[in-house]
Amino acid sequence: MKWMEQLNENIKRTLRSWLNVLPANPYNFQINEMLDFEGHAIRNRIWYRGDGNELEQFYQQNREYADKYKFWASKSSPGLEMRKIHTGLPGLIVRTLTSVVLPDMNDFEFESPKQQGMWEEIAKDNDFQHKIESALKEALYIGDGAFKVTVDTQVSPYPILEWYPGDRVEIIRHRDRIREIVFKTPYKDKGRTYVLNERYGYGYIVNELYSGNQMLEVSALKATENLKDFAFDESVMLAVPLMIYESAKYEGRGGSIFDGKLDSFDSLDEVWSQWMDALRAGRAKTYIPECLVPHDPETGVLIRPNPFDNRYYAATGDMSEGQKNTINTDQPVIPHESYLASYITALDLCLQGVISPSTLGIDTKKLDNAEAQREKEKTTLALNWEGFMKGQNMLWNVLPTKRSEAPFMGNGKLGLMVYKDPDANALLFATGHAEATNHLKDATILGGELLPTGNFILTPAGKILKGQMELDLWNAETTTEIWTDRGKIKIISFVHADEQIIINRITTEGDEPQPEWSWKPAAQEESTSKQKEYKRRFVRSNVYPEGGISTFKSPSGGETAALWYLSRQKEANTLYITINHAYPDTVATELGKSEFRMVLRKGFNRVRHAHRNWWHDFYSASFVTLPDAMIENFYWAQMYKMGSSMREDGLGIIHGEPYAVYKQWPNRLWNFNVHSIYMPINGTNHNELALPLENAFYNAAEEDADTTRTWKKILGRLSRKGNKTQPPAVDERDIENGQLVWACQNLWAIYRHKMDDNLLRYKLYPLLREATNRYIDQLHEESDGHYHLTTFYHHGKDTVTDNNFDLAMLRWGCQTMLSMSRRLQIDDPQITLWQRILKRLTPLKTHNGVLLANQNRPEVPLHLLSIYPLYTLNIEVERNKPLIHKSITDWVKKNEKSAGFPFVTASSLYATERNGTEALKQLQQMIRKQVLCNSMTKTDNYTPGLAGAQAILNMLMQSWNGIIRIFPALPPEWQNIAFYHLRTEGAFLISAQKVNGKTTFVEVTNTAGELCTIELDFDNPTFDTSRRIRITRIGDRTYNIPIRKGESVRIYPRKSQPDFEIHAIGNNMGRYFGKKQ
Repeated sequence: MKWMEQLNENIKRTLRSWLNVLPANPYNFQINEMLDFEGHAIRNRIWYRGDGNELEQFYQQNREYADKYKFWASKSSPGLEMRKIHTGLPGLIVRTLTSVVLPDMNDFEFESPKQQGMWEEIAKDNDFQHKIESALKEALYIGDGAFKVTVDTQVSPYPILEWYPGDRVEIIRHRDRIREIVFKTPYKDKGRTYVLNERYGYGYIVNELYSGNQMLEVSALKATENLKDFAFDESVMLAVPLMIYESAKYEGRGGSIFDGKLDSFDSLDEVWSQWMDALRAGRAKTYIPECLVPHDPETGVLIRPNPFDNRYYAATGDMSEGQKNTINTDQPVIPHESYLASYITALDLCLQGVISPSTLGIDTKKLDNAEAQREKEKTTLALNWEGFMKGQNMLWNVLPTKRSEAPFMGNGKLGLMVYKDPDANALLFATGHAEATNHLKDATILGGELLPTGNFILTPAGKILKGQMELDLWNAETTTEIWTDRGKIKIISFVHADEQIIINRITTEGDEPQPEWSWKPAAQEESTSKQKEYKRRFVRSNVYPEGGISTFKSPSGGETAALWYLSRQKEANTLYITINHAYPDTVATELGKSEFRMVLRKGFNRVRHAHRNWWHDFYSASFVTLPDAMIENFYWAQMYKMGSSMREDGLGIIHGEPYAVYKQWPNRLWNFNVHSIYMPINGTNHNELALPLENAFYNAAEEDADTTRTWKKILGRLSRKGNKTQPPAVDERDIENGQLVWACQNLWAIYRHKMDDNLLRYKLYPLLREATNRYIDQLHEESDGHYHLTTFYHHGKDTVTDNNFDLAMLRWGCQTMLSMSRRLQIDDPQITLWQRILKRLTPLKTHNGVLLANQNRPEVPLHLLSIYPLYTLNIEVERNKPLIHKSITDWVKKNEKSAGFPFVTASSLYATERNGTEALKQLQQMIRKQVLCNSMTKTDNYTPGLAGAQAILNMLMQSWNGIIRIFPALPPEWQNIAFYHLRTEGAFLISAQKVNGKTTFVEVTNTAGELCTIELDFDNPTFDTSRRIRITRIGDRTYNIPIRKGESVRIYPRKSQPDFEIHAIGNNMGRYFGKKQ
């Protein structure tokens, strides 16, 4: 085929000639590495030791071009010498990281107590704790190293463990696998240097002695003459390497945490040295006339100023008449701000990606000027997050056998539940995808029916005897352990927080081999929809030894695809799963392949690390700790539920997504069902999760110029009758006028916690204006002089005129429209009408001193919405108190025994009435009667749970009608309680603590520039602010505090000295959820 190659070359030359294309000239780049791995290790060791003399000697001898311009390589000009000061930061980083990691380094698992006892004796004999500490330090700053295992019965009856740092170790690899580790030991004898190379490979130890490049017999040196080579089991290597990071420079070797940081360390030392030099040079200088300079009393010689203190200089002067001979003092200006900024920048570069300043004990607040320091001295969350969250974990001592008991994982789109197949010797890994819906032609703005995807099935070789599971909330991972008659299987499962990937890591023990995996796609008949045109069509599954692809298509368009890949490794197998949905395109399979390529390129450890970081950041947005372990566990279960089911770029949440397969309501509804879900995202400082809800309404309102059609689209509903899914309701009889107003109340609450006026002006204002004005056509004036509402519809049935639900919604709508128009300075022509409606609207309907309930659904507290969450009827008005109390009590007594009674709403109603005892009682009843072992609820996975979190927040803090209320509804048994960075209306972040029944402090941070009005629960407060402000008392314990955006105020009882640290409450319990034997 040479003639074809020649022809190809001729064609290329001809084209180049014709196009006048000149071939590129090849360039050779030559980069000389000045240090090998050992030299690199020596340099890092010097930095770790932190001796400035050694650093200066090293860099002034180093031939590296760039190094000669470094601070430690520079030489001062004669007469301008400067102290070079090393901060010691590299060593501090290593020692701190070691102290953090070390407690987990000796945490081994053993098959039997006998093995454990043997290891404890070996560890004690070898002082292993000290050895592993030294090894960890050196592996961190050098990059790697290895433990050498030897046996010498003359020294110890146990195996001897010796640590060799990376500069005394050579790691030999073949096809990226370690084949041999060479331990190098230097010796000196009679002025000659020797190096012993002990080559440890699989099944052998070979000893080689060198003097320079000359290989000698080991007997040539007395210290090595008794060494012998050994051969043994070829599956064993008596050497254990330790490598934390992988070097980007030296292939096959470990990376140091100093890699890429030495220039930053050098700069930090330079900044600090210059700053200290400026302080010395900037001492006050006193100029004394020479005639007044003090003399040595013994010799009469002028006393010369010491070059260190530099306190005075002799100036011209004499004792002649007329000479003033004044003494002048000059204080040079030292640019501390510039030095400080440079220091902080250099420090940040040193620590970036390695460790936080606070972990090192570096308080950067103390480096600021006085005003900035006071501003930054805010409440500290003194918390070991991992330890605290461990007490919130869910623990199953027995394997769950149905979905309602199973631990759940998710990321807003992908969902996973793990449980034992009740009818087979297998574990089921049930998947779900929130976007996999039937795409009804006229679906509501919150979407269509959620459709199932399928189950992955793990089948062990042995018979399952028992098992246990733990849902680790802090890391959002589930660990499943099953024991079979052949051994043990351990699976670590998680749905990645950011990537659309499910990961299961499987290890085995004993004679139990790696289990078999299979995929069972959801069959067509499993769709909850019975309408043929909306059914999906299962297309195919292609299964391979290492994975497979399964796809679904729908007649309405779109595709759902499940892809999986099983990575088989010596220490563990890892099953990667991705499920994607595309609509209207059919590109879900390609999306899955792209996801796999990205995740597999990163590798398991890196992907898992990113997943955990997301969750740690999510939890740290706010903090709540309670004295009641059950309630505290419940609250944090809801935070986990929120994080696993919502994302700012996701869909509006429904019941159970993304885990649901079949639910009582297949579609996203309004009423309490969505309202209750979205309420707690505001107070918990997660208002970014409200974006899907905002987008759903605001985008729908802009899509269609036909407002009638938009209205029906927004309020169209699906209801299950029998087992069928009905198309969206468009008949006027099924339209509930108040639903959009209620939805706008959610959107208003979201706005009030963010204070985005652009959102208010261009999105919410026109939407609420339309919704409120739709009531106007239904108003009529009667002989009593009041406006009354004609008949409206609820749940598809007629309701009486002047329904309390609609009256409350209309009143709230008018009040809020007036508030909006004042804030935005909009001269709306409807203002006069809204004001008139508020004056003349008929009062809420009552009977025997209680608000009249909806007769169709009396257990649903629609008639009480004016109390909560609208607050248009509240206890701030004294005459309202009897009506509020009687109405809540009457409704609870009449309905609390009904199926599905909303205990959480009752709890929030009592909290609004400031009845902490009853609020807690209702919450406890809900948890005990309606909450399942996995923290879901019997009637509906989501609504009661997240509404329960809001009920807890309502007990701790309330913000409505422009006032923040601290600890408004605590039960008397809650003596110790604390929270951190809960968000209120006005976009304030609040932290507070109560100890032994007394509030120790409250801190308010203003994030939007609104006026802070706060009601405290104690008298005689002290207000601590960064500047002088005028605080106005406007009520018994209520104050206006005009702090600016970004400022904080700390409030505490007079004469007290709080430490302003939030700690977890020790409630001595935990792990309430999960299935116990």
